[in-house]
Amino acid sequence: MNMLDIFDNLEGIYTVTDPTIDKHRYLDGDLLTEDELVGTIKSLEMIMSTISEQFKYPDEYYKQDFVADYFDWRSYKRKTAISDEDFEDIDQKDEYFKGFLITRLSDYFGIGFPTISDSSEEEQDLMLHMTYRYFLIHIKRNMKAFVKNAMNQLEETLISNFQNTQLNDVIRESHPFLNETGVILLHNVYEIGNYLISYGRDLSIEEFLQLTMSQKLKNQTEISVMEQGYQDCDMVGNFVIPYLRLLETYRDSYISSLISQEIREKYRQ
Repeated sequence: MNMLDIFDNLEGIYTVTDPTIDKHRYLDGDLLTEDELVGTIKSLEMIMSTISEQFKYPDEYYKQDFVADYFDWRSYKRKTAISDEDFEDIDQKDEYFKGFLITRLSDYFGIGFPTISDSSEEEQDLMLHMTYRYFLIHIKRNMKAFVKNAMNQLEETLISNFQNTQLNDVIRESHPFLNETGVILLHNVYEIGNYLISYGRDLSIEEFLQLTMSQKLKNQTEISVMEQGYQDCDMVGNFVIPYLRLLETYRDSYISSLISQEIREKYRQ
C-alpha cells in the first residue's frame, strides 16, 4: 500500500480524531496564502532548535508540532522563491532538515528509514511527521493508553501477584469507595508501574503500537503510518525499549497517577 493511501483508508478518521493533522500539508504546498504564512512563520534555525529541546524534554513541549511549523516555513519559502537558485537552496535545506529529524529519531529511539531517499517528498513528509507526532506529540496519550490497555490485559495477573498484600484497617478506611481488590492494587501502585514497564519490554513493535492506541483513536493515523512503514520495511529498528525507558522517567509521577486513576475507576464499590 502506498503510504499516502492511508489517508484515503482513514478518510474521516484523522480529521475527526485529531484536527491538527492537515492532509493538505503533504499534498498541496500552495494551501496557505502568503499573508497567512507571514504572520506565523518561524526561522528554520528556531524550528530545529526547539525540536532538539522537544526531544530532550517531551513533557514540556508535547502540545507543539514543530514539524508542522517546518512545513509552513518550506511552503512560504517556495511561494516567495524567485530564481532556480532559490528553489535549489530550499531543496537543500529540506534534505538537511529531514536528515536532522532522522538523526534525532535514530539517536533517541533507535529507528531508521532505509528507503526514504527512494520515496516521494509527500511520502517522506508523511512518514517523518507521523513518526515524530507518535513519539513526542502523543507521549502522554500513549502513556495513558499503555497503562489502561496493559492493565486490562493483565488484570488477573496483577490481582494474583498482589492478592497476599497485608492491609490494616487504617489503609482500608482511607479508601472507602474502593473494594478490597482496589485497595490492594492502589497500595501497590509503584510495583504495578514496574510490572507494566517490564511487560512492555517483551512486546513486539506491532503489539506495543496497538497497546498505545488511545481509546478515542486520536493517535490512530500516526500508528497506522508506522505500522505500514514497518510492514514495507520503510522503517526499521526496535524502539520499544528506548521508548519505555523514556516512559519510565515518568513512572513516579504521571504513570503512577494514571494507574491510580484506572484503579479508582474500575474497582469502585
